[in-house]
Amino acid sequence: MDIAYIIDLLRKHDVTLAPGLSMQEVTDVEDRYNIHFPPDLRELLMSVLPIGKGFIPWRDTSPQRMGVIRQRLNWPLEGMIFDVEQHIFWPPEWGEKPTDSAEAVDICKRDVFTCAQANPDQRTSIYPRAAI
Repeated sequence: MDIAYIIDLLRKHDVTLAPGLSMQEVTDVEDRYNIHFPPDLRELLMSVLPIGKGFIPWRDTSPQRMGVIRQRLNWPLEGMIFDVEQHIFWPPEWGEKPTDSAEAVDICKRDVFTCAQANPDQRTSIYPRAAI
């Protein structure tokens, strides 16, 4: 990722940029939400911190905001669970899909990150530590 190019694009779109996160702040965020930023996103967030609508306010540790951030981080898994329940999604890496919907959801929750980790197109995603 060309960080300078991304920063230039953010500026051209009038995104407010705060000073980047310190290494300690990055570590705190990763610990707080049990996530791991990929190297390119970490570099961007340590260079500048986009703030405003659509951007996660990583420095805001108020209980209400932390709850909203957790919801946003859980959204992809919730979407995947919905797709499993609707018989739309079942990766072959998970084996044969159980007929019991609750069992299928349990497998999805357990194995979702092994599937994402194996997909090189997802390298700019934020992963739970279990996927590392």
